[in-house]
Amino acid sequence: MLSCDSIQSTKAALMSANPILIVDDDPRIRSALQVELDELGISSCFFDNAFDLIDYASANPSAGIFVDLLLPQMNGIDCVKRLRLLGYKGCVFVCTSLCDGDIKKQALDAGATDYFVKSDLFNDLEKIVSSCFVSA
Repeated sequence: MLSCDSIQSTKAALMSANPILIVDDDPRIRSALQVELDELGISSCFFDNAFDLIDYASANPSAGIFVDLLLPQMNGIDCVKRLRLLGYKGCVFVCTSLCDGDIKKQALDAGATDYFVKSDLFNDLEKIVSSCFVSA
């Protein structure tokens, strides 16, 4: 678990580092995350589908990735699998409104770093994002 000192010591790195990538098909969630990340000084790139995220992540460095579980065309678990098959080594967090132990296990088995219910994501965003930079 990160201490407040650990989080504070990574602030400068967060402001100048590679972006956090987020895929969520809900524009309200993307907008809310954009506001939160901007307030933290963290650069980010947003996508509304998994295919665009995967294309971007394959060609550009990133600090970490947040994947919505319920996406059209390709769900979040399949997105995580594809990212890992393509060699993505960074943090990949699955975020959803569903609190389901079986789905969490599937996400982790697919290669997700962790699984968050969206309400927890917003409450702990700075700590979660900081873990991408600490583990790098």
